[in-house]
Amino acid sequence: MTPESNILAAVHMETEKDLSWIHHHDSLLSSKACGWFKLVGRGAILVDAAAKPLGDNSLFTYLNQEEFERFADEEVNLALETYIPSEEFVLVMLKLQDLLHTYRIQIPNQEGLI
Repeated sequence: MTPESNILAAVHMETEKDLSWIHHHDSLLSSKACGWFKLVGRGAILVDAAAKPLGDNSLFTYLNQEEFERFADEEVNLALETYIPSEEFVLVMLKLQDLLHTYRIQIPNQEGLI
């Protein structure tokens, strides 16, 4: 394998782990996103996957759109500007070396944030 294909394989494996964790916790995450959206408006759940590996005790919070601007991440900003709160929420994973993985997650059972 080339170095590039090794990197792609590692990124794919990391994404699969993220999505598995999100799927396992989707009801809790969508419920929290709904509550926080109603309190502070458009924003995203931030999961700290850098502090410790993903698990049942992973740390997460909700930041509003303005708070995410400090990260100056184009992908995060685009997701926050374009997601549809009645159908989805945004989840951002903070990884080692301050890398961010951004996901737009369909709300289970279409309960919606608004």
